[in-house]
This record gives sequence, structure tokens and C-alpha cells, in this order.
Amino acid sequence: MFNFLNPTVLFALAAGLIPLIIHLLNRKKVKLIPFSSIHFLKKMQQREIRRLRLRQLLLLILRTLIILLIVLAFARPTLQRGSGIFPRRSSTEAVIIIDNSLSLNSVSLTGSLLEKVRQRWIQLEPLFKSGDRITVLLGVQPLQFLARSEPYSAQLWQKVTKEIQPGYWQQNLSGALRQAVVILKRSEFPNREIYLLSDFQKNESLPTDLFPGGTGGKTPPIKLFCLPVPQTSEENLSLDSAWVENRLIEKMQPFRVEAVVHNRSTEKYLNSLISLVLNGNRVAQKNVDLAPGTQQTVAFQVAIQQGGWVTGMVESEDDPLMEDNRYFFNFFVPENVRVLHLTSAPGKRSFVPLVLEPAIGQGLFQLTRAHIADWSRLDFNEFDVVILEADQSLPEGLFYRLQQQVQRGGGLVILPGENIVPATMNNLLERFKIGKILSRNGTPGDTRTVVSLGRVDWSHPIFEGLFEKNRMLNPIDFAAYYRLKPASSARIIMRLANGDPLLIEQINGGGSVYLFAAPLNLDWSNLPTRGFVIPLFYRLVYYPAIRKVQERMNITVGYPFAATVRSRAVSGGFVLQRPDGVEEKIDFQARGNEYFLNFKQNPLPGNYRVLAGNQTVLVYSVNVSPRESVAEYFSRSDLERVDPQLWWIEPSREVAKVVIATRYGVELWTYLLLAAFVLLLLEMLVAYTASRREQPPPGELEGASTVN
Repeated sequence: MFNFLNPTVLFALAAGLIPLIIHLLNRKKVKLIPFSSIHFLKKMQQREIRRLRLRQLLLLILRTLIILLIVLAFARPTLQRGSGIFPRRSSTEAVIIIDNSLSLNSVSLTGSLLEKVRQRWIQLEPLFKSGDRITVLLGVQPLQFLARSEPYSAQLWQKVTKEIQPGYWQQNLSGALRQAVVILKRSEFPNREIYLLSDFQKNESLPTDLFPGGTGGKTPPIKLFCLPVPQTSEENLSLDSAWVENRLIEKMQPFRVEAVVHNRSTEKYLNSLISLVLNGNRVAQKNVDLAPGTQQTVAFQVAIQQGGWVTGMVESEDDPLMEDNRYFFNFFVPENVRVLHLTSAPGKRSFVPLVLEPAIGQGLFQLTRAHIADWSRLDFNEFDVVILEADQSLPEGLFYRLQQQVQRGGGLVILPGENIVPATMNNLLERFKIGKILSRNGTPGDTRTVVSLGRVDWSHPIFEGLFEKNRMLNPIDFAAYYRLKPASSARIIMRLANGDPLLIEQINGGGSVYLFAAPLNLDWSNLPTRGFVIPLFYRLVYYPAIRKVQERMNITVGYPFAATVRSRAVSGGFVLQRPDGVEEKIDFQARGNEYFLNFKQNPLPGNYRVLAGNQTVLVYSVNVSPRESVAEYFSRSDLERVDPQLWWIEPSREVAKVVIATRYGVELWTYLLLAAFVLLLLEMLVAYTASRREQPPPGELEGASTVN
């Protein structure tokens, strides 16, 4: 059906009557007809008269059509379904999805892709007028609104233009499209449109259930316009991940950092210098040379001089997409492990201080010895690990203190004494869900029947790096031990040769609990005299103090992060120090010595530091998604699976022209002007031949007279 975009000029169609009026007026005029008596009259036959009238009628029709076509062209007719010859421009509800994910930060000689996205956004402004409603949505994770169903205005366009800034988020076109459809389905406006501005990086699956049968399947339809911004750079080297290989890290001891480097180019070999940075200092470098589409693991062997929280980064040299050239991580190295050694009697001889002496002498451990009866006067928050040599009865109040110690992330090593009360000891073990003591096996001091050390779980972190090559141990024999029944969730680290557990671990809350099947006593075993006992107990104390690093999350930009900090009372609250140096207060909930923190927005890659006063209580790392480095892109046919009737507008085409055509149909004014021009040429030809045929030969004008 025909519609007119400029119907006000249709009144000029009346000008088509002008040729008819001129024709009628000319018929009433007196004409001079030259003739030469009988010779002229013979030529005025009836056939010539009819031909003359037909020619005049043809000229009349041609001239009328020329005027009508010119007027119709100015009325801008369109060919499209619609209602009425004079349709009114309906208000538009539009959702504009702008992709400013990390891949759009790519820079080439012609500028960044994001700047091209911004230009395509600016090209959309002429499509809207007062009365239209605009929603602007960033197609990233998490979804972000720059405008929510706001009326169109030039100020709105200027505001959004300024807010289209580089980001580090992961693309989320699928979620943005679903949100757009929800908004438009609620709209009462008859004209509903979605505009999608993106490089259409293929790092997610797109929905195919949004428009069953196409967007045109319902009335009014939801129209989907895709405005691609093609990626031009082929040279990108990305750091996909980096991690500390060692689960147990010590000062002045070597540890291993590994990183995965990926050549995203499909055609070019790329090389780069990969650097390891710890606490802001570049400590190691390696060169890599990668074939197209391949990846390589780069390893660094380094040592750390200081303890505390260590922030790390692996980075490559600059390329067109610099934001994926870094990968951040963190770990924790205890400066000084505070150990509380509880014994059942004052001055009781124990091998524990002797076993820990090397670490104490190096300043790695700080040991405090106390009697179990003095538990109520001790502040357990001051200690990282408690070693309990339990004998005879244990006070019930101590159980609660030990539970708190473990819950806040501390460690507990339980060495049952020679004269334990099984019921009391099992009551303690039940608190930590680690198992129970069944009975005593063997006789202390009787070496005639011994049970040797059997299988050891060497994969446990406490044995990491303990043996370079040979794991052979000198015989370790037990004359007596307690038979243990471990809980189903407990981990057996060491067994005796007969299969009975010797050392059990249970992760309880934020801390670790270890239970030995025998006291550290020469009557029970020769373990205290073996060299293995020193590294074993050193690791049992050191690992719980460092295990918190295993809990640190490495999250993706834009995703929330929650953590529990176990500490003494925090008077001034917590402060988050972002990678860009900005500090902000953190909302938290407290329950005893536990503080629950929520970090809802993590917009920048880097290491985030949580401070309580001047003390760092937590560090977590935020990195960009490796998916944003993928060098594959959706084509038009891929997007047509989302909507078979979408409009794909290449950068070379005028956005406004395509959209207007979909709103009002194909404009016909160019065809009308062309037709008018052809008719004008035909009219000139007919008029010229007519004048030639009606002109009498020379000499026939003699004797001409005037007739009516």
C-alpha cells in the first residue's frame, strides 16, 4: 500500500489541470490558416484532422502526467503495508544495546573500535524525535543501563555519548537481548525497535528463542537492527591465566609461578617478552615465540624475601589489545607463625619445643607454652596454631575456645597423651567432626611387637617440595598407638603398615585440625628420633597458617565477590583499596569475630586490598575474561538464527536510510522523478514532430485568408 511521508504537498496535484485549461482556452482563439485555394482544401482530409487531434490529446496527457509525477515525488510516496494514505509518524520505543566489552578496546591505525561504536551511536540520533522513548543498555556482564525508558532529547544523546567509555567487562549480548525483548513486550508503543552495536565477538552462544518465527510474527513487530563494527587487528597475544604452583610458600625458599600465553592471531607468528612482577618489582623475564593459534605455558622459579600478602602479575609487551596483556594473582607468606603449646602439667617434658626449635631460631615461629588449666587467661586470637598435648581430663570451656580458634582460620594439632580419658577426648574430637578413638593398641616401651609406618599421602601440601627425588624414610616403628576411626569427611594423611590411620586431617570452618594416633613419646615410637619428625611438624604448623591463600578467589571483572574475615574487633570498619588507588568503605555484617564482606562491583582488573586500619586483612585478584581475546566473530547468517528478519547494516550504508525504509517502506520519489524526466523527453519529441508536420511548404502561404 502507498503511504506518503510528505502528504502536505499533495494539494499541488491540482496543478495537473493547468494543461487542460490551456488546451480548452486555445480552442476558442481565432486561428490564421494559410491556404492556396483548391490545392490547400484537397489536403485537408478527414484523416489528417484525426491525427492532429490525437497528437494534441497525447501532448495534453504527457504534460498532465509530468506535473502529477513531480508533485507526487515531492510528497515522498512509500510502498509498504500500513493503514491509510496519510499515516501519522508513530512513536517509537527503542532499546539500544551498546557493546563496550574489553574486545572493543582494540586499537588500529584508524583508531579504537569503541570510537567507531560511538560514531554509530551518534548516527542513530536523527531517527528519533520528541515523543519517542529510549533505553540504552551496555551489553556486558553485568548488564548496565545508561538510560531507562527516557524520552528522546538532544541532552540524552550527549549524556550517553560521554558515558560510552572503555571497559574491561565480558560481552553479554545474550542477556542484553533478552532484557530488551522484556522491555519492548511491555511497551504500548506500536513501533518497537532493538539496535545492537557490537563487534559480535563469538565468545558466547546467542539465544534462538526470542523471536519464534521471526520478529515479524506478531503485530506490531519487534525489529532488530544489527550494526557491526568489524575487528581489523590480527596481532594479539593474551595472558589467559597465571598461578602459583606451590601450595606451601616459604620465605627465602624457591617457588614456581606459571602462566599461559596465547597467540590469538590466525595467520602471524608472534613473539613477546613475558615478565613476572611481585609487589611492584619485576623479578624475572622470559621470551616466547608462538605460532598462529597456539599457546604456551611459561614457568618462573623465584623466591620471596618478605612475608605478608604478596601481589603478583604476569605481563607481556604491548599490542593492539593491551588490556589482556596482564594477569593478576596473590598469595600469602606468614611473617611469623604464632604457636600456642598447651600441655597437661607445668614443666612436663615434651619433644614439641625441640622439634620446632629450628623454625623458632630462624624467627619463623614464635612459641608460647602454657598449662591447660590456664586456658581461660589466654587470648586465642593472638595465635595462628594451637598444639594440644592432651592428657587425662579436659575442661569443657576449652573446647569452645578451640572451636573459635579453628573457625576463624587457625590450626589445631592434637597429640593425645599417655593417660587420656577416651570419653573426654572423643567429646573434643566430635566438636571438629574428625573421628574418634576406639582403643589403645600395643604396649608402650615394648619393642618386641611393633607396627611400622605404612602408606603416606605424598600429594598432601604438607609434603610439597619436601623430597627432591627419593622419598625413602628411615624405619619408623610404633610400639603403641590409639586406634582411630576417622570421620567420612576426614582425610587420612599417614597410615601404619597394618592400615590403621596415623595422621588425620579435617577442614573445619576456616581452619585445619590434625589428629595423631600416638603421643610424641619414645616409649610409644621412635618418631621423635627420626629426622622426618622436624619437617613433618614444621609443615603441620606452617600449612594451617598459610592455607588461607588456597581460599582466595580469582574472579572475573564485573562479577561480585564475597569473603569472610576472621579477626579481632574492628573499630573503624573495612576499607577497600582498588587497583587505581581509589579507596572506599565496605559494608559488612559481623557475627562474633567473623566479618562478612560483599564486593558487588569489581570494574577494574588488578589486585584489590582490604584494610582494617593500617593492616591488610585480605587481598583478592580480578582479571579480564580470556573469552574477550577470542579472534572469532559472528556473521550475518549467525545472527539470522536469532531473528530471520533482522536488518544487518554494514558501516558503508546509511543507518538512517535503512531504518526509515523499514518504518515507512521503499521510497518511490526517485522513480517518479525519473519517470517525469522520461515523459518530458517524450513530450518534447512529440511537440517537435508536430510542429514540423503542421508547417506548410513554402508558397502555400500565398493567398492565405482568415477563417473562424
